Amino acid sequence: MKQSSENGAVTSASVRGAYTAEYFLEDCGGYETYKQSGGKVLDIRLECMARLGALKLGASQVRVLDLGCGRGEIARYFAAQGCLVDAVDYSPQAIELAEACFEGEPSLRQNTHFVCGSVTDPKVYQGGYDLVLASDLIEHLAPQELDELYSLVRRHLKPDGLFAIHTFPNHWFYRFGYPRRRREAELKGESLPSEPRSPYELQMHINEQTPTGMRKQLASHFEHVLLWGADHHNPAGSLQKRFSKSDWRDAPSLFALAARRPLERQRVIDVLGARLEDSRHPDEAVAATAAATVPEKWSGSGVAKRLVRQLRRIPGVRKAIDILSGVYHLPRLRHELAILMKAHHVDGGDQKRLMGWYQAFEDAFRGPPEVIRERLRVYLPYIVNAPVQPTSPLLDLGCGRGDWLSLLAETGISARGVDTHPDALVRAEAQGLLVTRASAVEYLAGLPNASLGAITAFHLLEHLPFETLLQLLEEAHRVLEPGGVFIFETPNPENLSVGACHFYADPTHQKPLLPEVMAFTLAHVGFTAIETLRLNPVASEHHIQEQGNLPHRFNTLFYGPRDFALVAKK
Repeated sequence: MKQSSENGAVTSASVRGAYTAEYFLEDCGGYETYKQSGGKVLDIRLECMARLGALKLGASQVRVLDLGCGRGEIARYFAAQGCLVDAVDYSPQAIELAEACFEGEPSLRQNTHFVCGSVTDPKVYQGGYDLVLASDLIEHLAPQELDELYSLVRRHLKPDGLFAIHTFPNHWFYRFGYPRRRREAELKGESLPSEPRSPYELQMHINEQTPTGMRKQLASHFEHVLLWGADHHNPAGSLQKRFSKSDWRDAPSLFALAARRPLERQRVIDVLGARLEDSRHPDEAVAATAAATVPEKWSGSGVAKRLVRQLRRIPGVRKAIDILSGVYHLPRLRHELAILMKAHHVDGGDQKRLMGWYQAFEDAFRGPPEVIRERLRVYLPYIVNAPVQPTSPLLDLGCGRGDWLSLLAETGISARGVDTHPDALVRAEAQGLLVTRASAVEYLAGLPNASLGAITAFHLLEHLPFETLLQLLEEAHRVLEPGGVFIFETPNPENLSVGACHFYADPTHQKPLLPEVMAFTLAHVGFTAIETLRLNPVASEHHIQEQGNLPHRFNTLFYGPRDFALVAKK
């Protein structure tokens, strides 16, 4: 229940005590990335704000005001871009965490001025800002406080300055979109909690925004306002694609830009699609120093939540965790969760060791990039005829080092990729490719309906338990536009050498997948126009000489196509 001030109105001052170190390190969005990198890497939520900030970068001595700076990641980012940053938060614990972001970086710290105070206090504004940021702030302020905030920002923004805002949740999403998702989950025999908000959000979100209300209040203070609905995986959202009423209700987040001068819509779309200077994923040196960067007294926080996140990846356990997710206080479950984790051998060190081994394994056995790109050319005609465009790009699941994405880039096809292997993603990013570190199913689940023109997955599905594979296919069908194309390639067990031997050379493979069974499964989840391609046979010079049906059958079974692909449409 929300607290009230003496006059009965709920204000940010009435919940100030809730903004503790525990909140910032266990609940506040992006806390895992902060802990892993010590605040030196932006999570996907803050990356979107950093991209918007690029609209003002380039000039010398850019002045930035970060309102509600929290743990300080975005303040540090802009300091690293050479900006002079004022960062404000009324939580002393937030300021202490923000200071820790600058560990070992005294020159960046000199460019940053932290203020522990209210964003509605005129004294914290030091006039003349090129860029003002309010990321996940305005839902924490009462309507009258928002008017005060907007008035102060308007007064202290330079004539050509920019005010960038992100808020979560879009209240329409929690009111309309989430209940629909619950109903859809129930039809599949799954369960989502009745209340999507955490106890912190229930207490702190005193003014969740709607698109119409937010636009109206901003327009009462600023001459020009650009507001759009989106999610962090597709931050341009309704800027690129005209949203229906249903789309607006399914958009988790709201973004806005406000200014005195006209805003260029296309330029905003361009920067949202650009790649940031800093990679989202820390290298080994940063990761190794992360634990020391986070203040020691807080370094053990969030154990239960980390357990839950890892256990959700285990088939059969996920549903149980979803049912329990409405129970926020988990101390009494830690013992049971630890037992489950041990039983399933979920260990962070083991996972890191496996990823390092797997990248070396792929380098040794997969083949040179130019060879793989040549093999993948067979799929280009299917993509050229798919509804792929900047507003509905192609998504490559398990993109690895980016062989397919680089081929698409050469042909001018709009595409992005996801993978869980950090070393592979570093190689992809080095080629200028747009990639994200995430599991395929989780990434798809976060996308809005009908938002992609095509989805590809080359040698990914055989790594998934069948329950997860089925969920991936369902999500892929949901997020594709009508007429969108889904393509996957996997080892072909019809070739007995593959099915009985070579398939198991990769110990992370689950079970061979049969073409007929997979075609049936695609049709089962709603795909149509399913076409089977049998590819990459052994070179004919290795075949035995054919004289009669028996040698032909032998060559087919042992030297025939080593891979197969299915191409399907929504």
